[in-house]
Amino acid sequence: MNHREEARKMVIDFHIAIAQWFRADKTVSIDQLLSYFSEDFHMVGPGGNAMGLAAFAAWLPGAKGSRPDIVITIDNLEIFSTFHHTLAYYEEKQEMGNKTTVRRSSAVFKVEDGRLKWWQLKEEWI
Repeated sequence: MNHREEARKMVIDFHIAIAQWFRADKTVSIDQLLSYFSEDFHMVGPGGNAMGLAAFAAWLPGAKGSRPDIVITIDNLEIFSTFHHTLAYYEEKQEMGNKTTVRRSSAVFKVEDGRLKWWQLKEEWI
């Protein structure tokens, strides 16, 4: 089964939700954010810091409201899908006042219980 459109929607929807979380939007819950991820999720951030789902979940409460003026934009989103995994490449721009950062990301998704879940994520600064 091809999961390209589902992965595309997940990338966009998650970044909308995490931006809302950073702005302390009360309509986004921690459970909603964590529902995107596999239990064995692993990521390496742009600074080289690695974390799994438990560490990400522990980090989220302190991040709520930490970037009240953040705007996240996703560009150059490309999706590749096989029968086992789906790969998304995208560039993420975060704007906060006078500061702008840009990173490129590769995300691998896998199917769990009939749903696509984020499994691996690698980010680096550009």
